[in-house]
Amino acid sequence: MVSKLNLLSMTKSFVVRALRNARGMTVAEVLIAAAIVVVGLVAVMNAVSAGYLDIVASGGQSKATEYARQLLEQLKNQPFTPGPAVPNNDIPLTAAG
Repeated sequence: MVSKLNLLSMTKSFVVRALRNARGMTVAEVLIAAAIVVVGLVAVMNAVSAGYLDIVASGGQSKATEYARQLLEQLKNQPFTPGPAVPNNDIPLTAAG
């Protein structure tokens, strides 16, 4: 059975060996990674910008709709006085009606 101290020693030596063998990233890899990040950020900024413009436009549409609704309510609340009834207006009726 492997003791905990021996296991920690093996793990530590594995990590040290892995770090010793690890190499850094090349300039090309860093540039490619940066380009990918920039493309992603540009896409996110475009989405945020388009969303903001949609919010502004819908706010204007909401205001216009509410204004139209108020005008319709004012029109509906005005008193209606029907004109005089005209029993004989001298317009001949046809078969179509």
